[in-house]
Amino acid sequence: MQNVLQIKKKQLHLYISKKKTKTKMKNLFTYTLALVIMTSITFAAKAETAKEILRRKMKTEALSFFNARQYDKALNLYLQLSTEQIEKGQIDYMIGMCYLSTNDKNKALPYLLSAESSNENTFVLNYYLGKAYYNVGDYSRAINYLSTYLVNLDECKGLKFKNVKNVADNHKVHFEKSKKDVSKLIEICKAKLIDTKGTQEASKANTSEGNIYKDLTSEELQAVPAAK
Repeated sequence: MQNVLQIKKKQLHLYISKKKTKTKMKNLFTYTLALVIMTSITFAAKAETAKEILRRKMKTEALSFFNARQYDKALNLYLQLSTEQIEKGQIDYMIGMCYLSTNDKNKALPYLLSAESSNENTFVLNYYLGKAYYNVGDYSRAINYLSTYLVNLDECKGLKFKNVKNVADNHKVHFEKSKKDVSKLIEICKAKLIDTKGTQEASKANTSEGNIYKDLTSEELQAVPAAK
């Protein structure tokens, strides 16, 4: 009887020991898994932080180049930033302004339109869109955007001068110069528009005149009197 009790006791101790071992192994696995997950998250966070730091640095450098009128260098950085599709409206706005200040002015328009559709729509954008349309020869749209800018400029001037008691002379000069320059550009657009329509009408007239003689034979064409 005593031997049976000892055997049962040993079996009980063995069972408890095995159960403790399994529990320890399970706890160890859980701890290891948690450690791996936390380590992965930490590395990912550090990598993302490094990426954000690099992006901020590039934006700062790009703006510095832009303010220093080194537009090609600024453009290069902004184009790199645009590949990530982050702050798209803002980046496209800066790319458009850079292009307007380089020899590739015709490339500005799609970026400025992208900025407009991305709610990066300050009233100054109307001015740059007007210039961009002027550069590609779309004078009607150029006039529309520049005219809108003039209206917005007057509104801005009214608010600024109303809310500020002592308006500096250089601010007044800046507003008047802006209005004068934009008004001049609108007049140039109107003149270009008239020239374009005149050229198109002249071309249409020449084509119509040519159609009169299209069915004549060579002998009949020789008999046509030359234009004086």
